[in-house]
Amino acid sequence: MAPDAPTIKNISTNQSQEYFALATQSGFEIIQNDSSSDKIRKKIQNLNESVEIIEMMYKTNFIVLVLSSARHKVIIWDDHERKNRTEITFNSVIKAVKLRKDMLVIVLEEKTFIFSFLTLQLIEQVETATNALGLCGIATNERAVSKVIALPNPTKGSIKVLNYGK
Repeated sequence: MAPDAPTIKNISTNQSQEYFALATQSGFEIIQNDSSSDKIRKKIQNLNESVEIIEMMYKTNFIVLVLSSARHKVIIWDDHERKNRTEITFNSVIKAVKLRKDMLVIVLEEKTFIFSFLTLQLIEQVETATNALGLCGIATNERAVSKVIALPNPTKGSIKVLNYGK
């Protein structure tokens, strides 16, 4: 590792697993996952700000960020225009973010918020068990039979499965 390389704080893949998104102490990096090539395609976005959580929307220019300085706020970043498109603020620290083309899921310690990604309208607010790790599973297959989200259930050792149809 180069001495001036930023510290990596979070790593995620996009829904098609074609890209890795890295949250760093100075911004983020997008790396193409192409094992057939000797060259790694990499894009670095220096925000001069530490990023705690990052999620990339498929192969689009939309990236969802949670900054270290504002752990209660989600930023939807337009990487093509290199600017903040919108923000959603919560009353507590964001533990995880999950995406599919039509949904944005924000996991807090005791609640999860499900939004329409297109309109950012709240679909549902769900009470969960204490979820300090931000556990959440979401079906992201573009041709999924239904929109399914799994969260910790208040009953110990079980999960709550939410099905939002097609």
